Amino acid sequence: MNVNQSIIISVMKKISTLIAFIVCCMMAFGQGVHFEDLTLDEALAKAKAENKLVFMDCYTSWCGPCKWMATEIFPQKEAGDYFNPKFISVKYDMEKGEGLKLKDKYKPSGYPTFFIIRPDGSIQHKMCGGRNLEATIARMEVGLNEKTCLDYLNQTYAQGKMDKMQLIRYFLVLQEAGEGEMGAKVEKELDATLSDAEKCTKEYWPLIRWAKYGSDKFYFVLKYVDAYRKNVGKEVVDESLSATFYSTISNSGHGYTREQQTQLLKQVRQDLGKVDLADKEELIRNIDILEAGFAQDVKKVISFARQASDKNIWVLMQAIEAVQEKATKAELKQIMALSGQMIATADEGTREYVKEFFDELKKAEK
Repeated sequence: MNVNQSIIISVMKKISTLIAFIVCCMMAFGQGVHFEDLTLDEALAKAKAENKLVFMDCYTSWCGPCKWMATEIFPQKEAGDYFNPKFISVKYDMEKGEGLKLKDKYKPSGYPTFFIIRPDGSIQHKMCGGRNLEATIARMEVGLNEKTCLDYLNQTYAQGKMDKMQLIRYFLVLQEAGEGEMGAKVEKELDATLSDAEKCTKEYWPLIRWAKYGSDKFYFVLKYVDAYRKNVGKEVVDESLSATFYSTISNSGHGYTREQQTQLLKQVRQDLGKVDLADKEELIRNIDILEAGFAQDVKKVISFARQASDKNIWVLMQAIEAVQEKATKAELKQIMALSGQMIATADEGTREYVKEFFDELKKAEK
């Protein structure tokens, strides 16, 4: 065998391996959720014959989360392993064909909305929004259980037979279903019924976890933070508080007057003083950066920019924007000289936006 033949054989082996790999990948994704091209009536009849339920995906062509579920979640083998033995799965565009009638009948709360439907056409469960596969299966399990599904809880509530823990579960299911009006009603009942100790439980935590900064619920968490850490877990509670503080600080530069911005940051600084968090110093630093920007302190903003981290890129851009008009040409050049460092420091999800920000700043500099 000559050298050329050896090379050809080696290349062919590599190509064969690559083809086998591609085929395996295609097979894995081909084993995802099997959506059938059926009318709903046909799907219901097939579900009855096979002793299954119907899983209905209500989507639109313009819905981003719908496309994400369709391309990233449902094609996974694990999704197929879970769904296919239990459901006749169908999907309908709510803006065309049969979807127009189904939209009027089943009333999706947004897109995507997913229904678990019995063979007689009645709704057993309803869920809104995209989720990763693990969360999707978890919410499907809630819907498959006849004691936790939306239909059962609706009936139990209407009969006035719910205890406090059931009422909490009912609220969470209503949230998942996008039933905002009913959810608000149940939430008011919970607020009036539960004691402070009952609100500090692991079961209640999902209702208060993402309480808006400055709300009564947010200050309730701050007041009983030790109880929540004990009952829910310190890492979970602290992560939630840090995220709320960070979001509030990061968004303080928009939609407020300068006086309101100053007062808001002052209040956030005070509230941070009431709780120990691992990233407390970083959060306070973000406040310092924005306050420097709002005070038009160009030199201080540049100093902060030299020490940029992925935790403060967003607020640094706001501070730079705030001092842009006051900054001299020399100071703007100093800021632009730091652009490469800031772009490199930004996390992957923010990097492109940071690049665009400095591109626009460079145009303005000219």
